[in-house]
Amino acid sequence: MPGTGGVQRVTLAASRYYKGGGPVTFLRDDAAGVPLRLGDQVLVGLSPGLTHPDRTVVGEADIASVRAGIVAALPASRGTSCG
Repeated sequence: MPGTGGVQRVTLAASRYYKGGGPVTFLRDDAAGVPLRLGDQVLVGLSPGLTHPDRTVVGEADIASVRAGIVAALPASRGTSCG
């Protein structure tokens, strides 16, 4: 994004949502973790009202372990809204 000092606006066409819906758009610092490329598999944790994700995981192998924790936590989150 011009004039933001190295911040990217990322928009994902998500294939799966655990809460909420899409498309998903967030801001990401250029220096934050692994660079994202078109076609990457990405898991993004984004709290309501925030512009930067709480967590970004890239690649199926790393996503699989995080997904297991999310799926295990879903029953306890049934009554919680996304904002």
